[in-house]
Amino acid sequence: MKKYLLLMTVVLAALSFTSCMEELGSYEYMDANEIKIDSIKGQSITQYDTLRIVPTITQSRNTSEENLEYLWYWYKSGAGENAKIDTLGFDRNLNYYVAAVPGLYSARLKITDKETGLFARKEFDISVEAENSGLLILSDLNGNANLSLLNFANIFSQDIYYAANGEYAGTNPVGIADIDNAGTDLHMIAILCADGRGGVVTEPTSFVKISDYSDLFYVMPQPIAPEAYCAVAVLYNTGMGITYDFIINNGKLHYRDFQYAAYEPLFNPEVSGDYSLAPYAILNNNTLLFYDNKNYCFNILKCSYGQLKETKLDPVPLPEGTDTETLAFDPRNVGLEMVYAAKGWKKMDNDAGYAYGIFRKPGSTDLTNMYCLRFNIGYNMSMGRDYFTPYFKHSISGATDLDKATAFAMSRQDPYLYYAYKNKIYSYDLEFDKGKVIYDTDTVVGPGARVDYLYFRPDNESFNMWAATSVEGSTEKTGSIHVLGLGRNGDIVKVDTVYRNVCGKVVGMTYKNR
Repeated sequence: MKKYLLLMTVVLAALSFTSCMEELGSYEYMDANEIKIDSIKGQSITQYDTLRIVPTITQSRNTSEENLEYLWYWYKSGAGENAKIDTLGFDRNLNYYVAAVPGLYSARLKITDKETGLFARKEFDISVEAENSGLLILSDLNGNANLSLLNFANIFSQDIYYAANGEYAGTNPVGIADIDNAGTDLHMIAILCADGRGGVVTEPTSFVKISDYSDLFYVMPQPIAPEAYCAVAVLYNTGMGITYDFIINNGKLHYRDFQYAAYEPLFNPEVSGDYSLAPYAILNNNTLLFYDNKNYCFNILKCSYGQLKETKLDPVPLPEGTDTETLAFDPRNVGLEMVYAAKGWKKMDNDAGYAYGIFRKPGSTDLTNMYCLRFNIGYNMSMGRDYFTPYFKHSISGATDLDKATAFAMSRQDPYLYYAYKNKIYSYDLEFDKGKVIYDTDTVVGPGARVDYLYFRPDNESFNMWAATSVEGSTEKTGSIHVLGLGRNGDIVKVDTVYRNVCGKVVGMTYKNR
């Protein structure tokens, strides 16, 4: 009897197991509904404009989108763990009125399948540009400093300082500076004039006057003769700003140090010494390089981790025991007058790379006495960790009219210097001493116009160059702005836009990011 019961138990268990196996084997498995988001790319939008995005969405199983829900959001790039997340919308297509502070934002679209809970997410960047961000243009209009703005949306606004203040910023304008330090929220526009007053400082969005040029200094320089402004800075949308900046006034260097300032500093008295600086500087975080056009030599201002160490100019560092006779040129005794210098191509890490200078023998005016010098811009030269390296010095023979040039701009993409004389723009191959005419304004704006200014936007390293022309001797608005697309061979491949008769003779340009 026990054997019979045991046998029945085994049989029933086997039948039960077989039934379970058959039941499990009867399920049909389906792939999950995969969601894909395409066609969204990083883009720029003007503040107070509407951001519109229509995504391309595909699903592996569903043809209808009724099963989907949407979430658009963003946060300020570089804000870290404490970033504030703002919701932009819940609809399939985004229509969002942008009132956010200008800067770079990390944006997301999250699409969730309501039936399964599975989701897809697309990441992209949105750059919010200020309504009046863009190219600031300072021109001499019948002797007066006239300010214009070509904004991000390609709208040209004329006479913006005069409209805000009822008067011109000064007379005999020489340059313009966008002084933007996001780290301390310092932002102002400096209009520099050679009129004995030096110009003015304005609010950056309304362009209402804040102060006079002389108010930028602890001790007013004598004479007041601004020549150039330059700064060690990075783009504001990274959350950083100016480390220190400089004004060259009457050949003398004035600096201010932001790194450890608890308040907005003013410019210090001139750096001591018997020198007269060219109105150019080669700068990155820890290389502060200047050229003395009185003693014909390169100098540095020493610093350490963003803090200036000395208030005098020092000779550039060379390896100990260097025989300067073996160098391409002696940077401590060049013996030439600087005409123009800027950072050039082959940009490397930390903004190091090549720099070029155009020089001439003191007192000479002809092309046979002009030279091209190439040298390094190491990251830590002012800290004594990098040396000044002269690469070459060659006489210039292939650059027609360079000795008479009135405007210069240096490409950071290719080894070309662009320069202008009268109605022509030239490109000059710095490595091979070859120049050519690439643009004749007579064919664009008619005879009588001359090229007054050339400009590259330094932060985006694009292939666009801005050129300004005007009719010499005119007291009217004969100034035109040409937006030119460049090829890798130094030619102009596209005339993007020409804004005709919108200003006077241009003497300065700078790009305002916010």
